[in-house]
Amino acid sequence: MFSKINKLPNIVKAVGIVTIISAIGKVLGFVREAIIAAYFGASEVADVFFVANIIPTLLYTAIGITIYSGIIPIYMEEKEKNQSKADETMSVLGTLFFLFALLITIIAFVFSDQLVQVVAPGFNQEQLELTSLLTRIMLPSICFFALTTIATGILNSHKKFVMPALTGSAQNIVVILSTVILAEHYGIVGLAIGVVLGAVFQFVIQYPGLSKYDTKFNFSFRKEKERIKGTLILFYPIIISSFAVQLNGVTDRIISSGLEEGSVSALNYASKLMQLPLSVLLAPLITVLYPSIVESAIKSMTSFIEIVIKGAKIIIYLSIPFIIVMMVCGQDLIELAFERGAFDRSATLKTVQIFVIYSLGLVFLALRDYLMNCLYALKAMKNAMYTSIFMVVTYIIFSILFSRYFQATGIALATTISSLLQTLLLGYFLWKQSRPEKRIIKTLLFDIGKYMITFAIVFLLSSPVYPFINELSNFITLVIMTFIVFSLFLLLSFLLKIKETNVLLQLMKRGEGT
Repeated sequence: MFSKINKLPNIVKAVGIVTIISAIGKVLGFVREAIIAAYFGASEVADVFFVANIIPTLLYTAIGITIYSGIIPIYMEEKEKNQSKADETMSVLGTLFFLFALLITIIAFVFSDQLVQVVAPGFNQEQLELTSLLTRIMLPSICFFALTTIATGILNSHKKFVMPALTGSAQNIVVILSTVILAEHYGIVGLAIGVVLGAVFQFVIQYPGLSKYDTKFNFSFRKEKERIKGTLILFYPIIISSFAVQLNGVTDRIISSGLEEGSVSALNYASKLMQLPLSVLLAPLITVLYPSIVESAIKSMTSFIEIVIKGAKIIIYLSIPFIIVMMVCGQDLIELAFERGAFDRSATLKTVQIFVIYSLGLVFLALRDYLMNCLYALKAMKNAMYTSIFMVVTYIIFSILFSRYFQATGIALATTISSLLQTLLLGYFLWKQSRPEKRIIKTLLFDIGKYMITFAIVFLLSSPVYPFINELSNFITLVIMTFIVFSLFLLLSFLLKIKETNVLLQLMKRGEGT
């Protein structure tokens, strides 16, 4: 099993394709964010939109993570025995989760005023009323995102990655068009309408691929009573974990809504920009590896340990140059991405400090998602849940404490620290579950040591160059610094004989050929 993975024939090709599609989607995502920033800036009305968006985002992301993380292991396990039975089970479970999403949507719609008051206690009455209106408009997106996630889980289980990867692009295009067409006449309401239409199109583009499999609405809950009961028992820790992770976003809004104007928007813009490499390179890797991780967990613990460690090392390795570029060129990235229209110089200065702190946590966010999936593959759901609860508690404590002294920057610092602590705890639980040989752990720690040395040397050699070129245009400065950082990174990787360099070069070669 792992010998095939180690050669990376199909996986590298799949990662290359998904990476290219994700890159296109993220470019469109930044066009979307830039247009939103141009129309609304880091202003009071932008704060209202981002707070309103957090409620449906919290709900559908938590539901989506639950569906996706749990759906692949169940579906693949059933598929190994009987394809038609797997389709039938998935139809019933998919219907159940869709109805659950619909119920959540209705409840949130009815109690939107109360939810908004909880999420944004620092808003005045006028802001609260607008936030509630926008929330109600965007809530139906929860149902469509649930359908999208079910489709994504089924298609990825069959190693079909292209159409699921295109969902981000579809949503971004719709939101961009909606903002341009509707914002002038309907203001921020036009943007909210675009969010819902984007959610619809995410499912629509996957439907042709999904229709090839015998999955449909199936209300035979009584017939599948035992299966549903067992599944829900398995799923509840994932549900709690998902909600716990999303509570970070709620905490952001709650605390930052009471800080200086524009804090909510600055956190949002900085977070979106920080997640660019996470979404373009690291998330596709995690997505493509997950079905193989599940297969290895079912068949062989040895191959499971090997693929988990290899994936973690690649994630750490790939994060290094991106973190350095973001730390050194943070202001250039913010200016290039957002500084136009209503997003002025003061908004840039407010956002850049937050962005740099977020950037330090990039690798921990990626590892957190990856290691959570590894625990799900082992069906160690409760351990994943414990780490998420621990993360939320530490995050809330640090956010309240740091925001008193550093405003919104303190919230970003709390995110980075809590993500680091959760990653370490996830690694501990995985070690307890899999019990790898000591030589494997020693090799891992030795390789991580080499990554840290590489990071330190590249940062120390590249950062002094920046003051000499920062008077150039943002784009030219970024191109020069990116070239310097990646050149030093690859050179040191060869000198230190880091094996992941070959994986990266093979991935780049595959990507160019797709």
